[in-house]
Amino acid sequence: MRWISGDRFLWGVAGALSLMGLLVVYSATVSLVFRHHPTFPEYYLIKHFLTLLIAFLGTYAIHHTDYRRWGAYFGGSLGGVSLVLLGVFVLSWGEWALALYWGHVVSAVGAGAL
Repeated sequence: MRWISGDRFLWGVAGALSLMGLLVVYSATVSLVFRHHPTFPEYYLIKHFLTLLIAFLGTYAIHHTDYRRWGAYFGGSLGGVSLVLLGVFVLSWGEWALALYWGHVVSAVGAGAL
């Protein structure tokens, strides 16, 4: 554990939540895996594990990167890009949430629930 620097408690919590996520994925995809991958029942478990491994390796690499080194290159432009992406996300989420709400209302009215 000597190679883990920074907040070890935070790394531990992230690792514990990831292990619980693996258990959730393994238990939740039982019927799905036998329908789509009957010869390889661990398909979704391995896929989720590899995704977590890539995410943790990327996080570890970024954790050891000196942020001051990249500030001169991306200082002002990333702020603008992140605000644009946030706006796109909020607008698309708003449309999606509105469509989901009205779809629910219309289906309830059609079923005579309202």
